[in-house]
Amino acid sequence: MADNNIVKIDNSAEKTFQVTWDVGRRCNYDCSYCHPIRHDNFSSHASLETLTSTFDFVLEYFNVIKKYTKIDQKLSISFTGGEPTNNPNFLKMIRHVKEHESYKDSSFSLNLTTNGTFSEQYANQLIDLGVGGITISYHCESDIKLKKKVVDRIYQYHNANIEGRTSRPRVNIMFHSNPEYFNECVDLANQLRESKIEFTPRIIGDGKSQYPYTHTYTDQQMEVFRSFWEKKEKNIGKNTQHEDKIEKIDDTSQQQKKEENKVNSLGRMCCGGRKFCKTNTQRQDTQSTFIENTNFQGWRCMVNWHWLHIEQQTDQIFHHQTCQATFNTSTGSIGKISESGVLLEKLKKQLETGTMPVIVCSRKFCGCGLCLSKAKSDEDIKELFHDTVKGLEPLIGEKLY
Repeated sequence: MADNNIVKIDNSAEKTFQVTWDVGRRCNYDCSYCHPIRHDNFSSHASLETLTSTFDFVLEYFNVIKKYTKIDQKLSISFTGGEPTNNPNFLKMIRHVKEHESYKDSSFSLNLTTNGTFSEQYANQLIDLGVGGITISYHCESDIKLKKKVVDRIYQYHNANIEGRTSRPRVNIMFHSNPEYFNECVDLANQLRESKIEFTPRIIGDGKSQYPYTHTYTDQQMEVFRSFWEKKEKNIGKNTQHEDKIEKIDDTSQQQKKEENKVNSLGRMCCGGRKFCKTNTQRQDTQSTFIENTNFQGWRCMVNWHWLHIEQQTDQIFHHQTCQATFNTSTGSIGKISESGVLLEKLKKQLETGTMPVIVCSRKFCGCGLCLSKAKSDEDIKELFHDTVKGLEPLIGEKLY
């Protein structure tokens, strides 16, 4: 796909405030491409008291932000990890949330990103408790019996959706560059396509900066991604993702693999399949789910009005899980969960001034936040700011924390 010189991405109509909540690093997988800081098999589990206290903070933070947004945002909490279902307190915490007064009075949703290795009975409990939105990640580096279990959970949620008990499940197929694993992923993708189950072929890693956890791909493999995204982009809004079969690669050797593969040049589709409007240098607008270039360094970004990320195990709060953007053109935590009252007080005081800083991206690539409102110029970001926020003026180049 050619780069069409995007200068603005408008997702100001997004009605969801997304909280991603890393419940803990404990995981029953040990994928070679998952960094050790993202998973382990020994960390202690967060207590029920700790989890419920964190939920109380998340709810208050959302309510503060919501007062200043033009669209009536709904709260969506997506649990992740590690593997969140490994925590023995997870279902108890969900019950606490369901019994909370705010849950009964609103339509906020509970979602789960998981490797899907839990039992059929556990899945039924999740569904009955209202965890209706699920994203299941399929990883090839696993025992064949365990992988069958994962596929069974995908279809269990799919059938529950048909019955009206859940929303449509999403599947992230982690396309392993090993040729045999790659074709295994192609087979699963075509199986899901036939069953009309939503899936995303995911490239592993985000370029050289994450070596050795980033995979490199052959030209043939890269063409599989490119062809899939081009067809999806062409058919946006037509619900035709599953009509075209994905072809296997015919070279099962690794001779074609290149030492450096410019994965970032492919661009990236929105992980959640969100539709947004992108504007090019000719001021032409296009509805899309795909961005040709993931480098937004120096752009102004509205991520703080749409996302919040919780790292339970490290006691940290971020604006976003992958970019970890702050207001001072650097990256990192914006506060501690154990000191969340301090963060909330600082946020409230800033909002009371009638102004709010705008984040300036310091990253050379954008991970999962590319679909959020952002712009190259001050003029465009001011327009996006006023489309999203009420009662405040943007501060560009100012610092908050």
